[in-house]
Amino acid sequence: FVTCAIAKWNNTTLTTGAPGTPTGGITFTIPASLLASPTTAQITVVNPTPGGGPSNALAFIVTSPVPPVVNFPTTGVLDTFTRADSDLNTGDWTASWTNFTSGPLSIFSNQVRSNLGTTDNAGSYWSASTFGPNCEIFVDVSAPTSAGRSLSLGLRLSAGPISTGYQLAITKQDGATDVWRVYRQAGAAYTLLGAAIGQEVSAGDSVGMAMTGSTISLYWKTGTLWSLVGTRTDTVYTGAGFLGIQMDDTGTGRLDNVGGGTIIA
Repeated sequence: FVTCAIAKWNNTTLTTGAPGTPTGGITFTIPASLLASPTTAQITVVNPTPGGGPSNALAFIVTSPVPPVVNFPTTGVLDTFTRADSDLNTGDWTASWTNFTSGPLSIFSNQVRSNLGTTDNAGSYWSASTFGPNCEIFVDVSAPTSAGRSLSLGLRLSAGPISTGYQLAITKQDGATDVWRVYRQAGAAYTLLGAAIGQEVSAGDSVGMAMTGSTISLYWKTGTLWSLVGTRTDTVYTGAGFLGIQMDDTGTGRLDNVGGGTIIA
């Protein structure tokens, strides 16, 4: 190749360096936006006229991008619910932590569901200890809630029954991607932090939430890989608090293996 030769990605001109020696090869830069999704592009190099023209094309194959590795969770499981059916309102758990709940969640067949199948909201928080202020919570979704219903996670919560703190609410959609929303909860008042985020949650997935300083991070796991769904920031509640789970459901949804605690650096 000669000086002023340019490389092209299909018909898009790339930033191209001068030919090197002794082979006359060139270097070029591919923008990250062109590598964001799987594709096969044709790379050519065009020498200037007169006497120039495009080279033979080489295929450049972009496979599925590898999700970034996230350091979540850093703590272990708090409760596996492997005990007799009962309301989640004894021992390490207390009901409830939002003004929408009418009672505690219930253990059913070694998993957690809403109030033994009633239509009321139900929630419980881990009252054995507070965590944080940098803290996290995660849970396995054995079965999603029914359409239009939601599951919620809470952290930096004050003692119930109507707490202050932060809440992640995931609402199941019928024929559309599930909706994630983060709220600052001040008793019965809720402030939405940023726009809603779309992320589908299927049976066998896990969801999580962490807060470090003023940054709230949302996580989703399918298979064995955790991914960052999004972040929000808020500076109102800065101290340690309780962790909570909630379900607004008719009994379809099931949760298991709730974990969390103070983030381990």
